[in-house]
Amino acid sequence: MGERLTLLTQARDQLVRGDDTQARASLERLARLDVEPGLPPGWDVWLKGMSEQAGRGSASADAGTLAAAVAQAANQCGGCHQALARRVALPHPGPAPTAVSGSEPSGDPGVARHMEGHQWAVDRMWAGLVEPSDRAWAESLQVLTQPALDTLSLEVGAVESQAVAAATMKVHELAQDGLSDDNPDTRADLYGQVLSACASCHALQREGG
Repeated sequence: MGERLTLLTQARDQLVRGDDTQARASLERLARLDVEPGLPPGWDVWLKGMSEQAGRGSASADAGTLAAAVAQAANQCGGCHQALARRVALPHPGPAPTAVSGSEPSGDPGVARHMEGHQWAVDRMWAGLVEPSDRAWAESLQVLTQPALDTLSLEVGAVESQAVAAATMKVHELAQDGLSDDNPDTRADLYGQVLSACASCHALQREGG
């Protein structure tokens, strides 16, 4: 199981960094893994679902489909853990970074700290799906529903600044939608959209740099 989660987590991180090619390669490796012998009854159904989602992601033509496949593969992990009463606890990243709204006294626009909050929340959403954990899911949304980057100055050009702010606002809107959602499938859909928005924002920042 460890290799599957490692490959899936790699695919998630590669996607967010904008390395879609490597993300697809990680998912392809995941899809090709054989089902381990001697697993308890019922595991094979979930592993098959995970492999199918990984295969879908490895063949995806766009980042949105790739992100959705990563999220739904994670959802298969959580569904399996819950169905078979196998408790899994991913490492907790510690306290959430302090929220930032507006320029700091030091002159730092606060973007880096704001993005640290996003990364923290993305990790907790991941735990919410994989463990699965309602607490982790709720913690992530508490961070993502804090003020967005509408008042923060961005270190990119004017056009890119508007696009990055729009992508960031999209993440916060999605978080609002997820506050009252307790359905694992729609949570996974939301997580896929968050990953896609993160990836597009990072791509815009690279282009602006």
